[in-house]
Amino acid sequence: MKNSTKSLLNLVYLCCAIGLAVFILTLLGRLVGAGLAWNVREEFPFSFKDVLICLELTWLGLPAGLFIWFFYHR
Repeated sequence: MKNSTKSLLNLVYLCCAIGLAVFILTLLGRLVGAGLAWNVREEFPFSFKDVLICLELTWLGLPAGLFIWFFYHR
């Protein structure tokens, strides 16, 4: 690779961008699912546990970014 520093910066950017997109999409999905299952007489069924699940799924951005970088961008 001719310009390895630029390539590694692209890898970091790609992994972070995909991780952020996964976090936003899972958070929206959990909020919509909680809103659809919500009984108005009870509390809203969205808790800190749901945010932790979204943060755990954010780690999927790393293998997805590596895959895209290795097979497409590089």
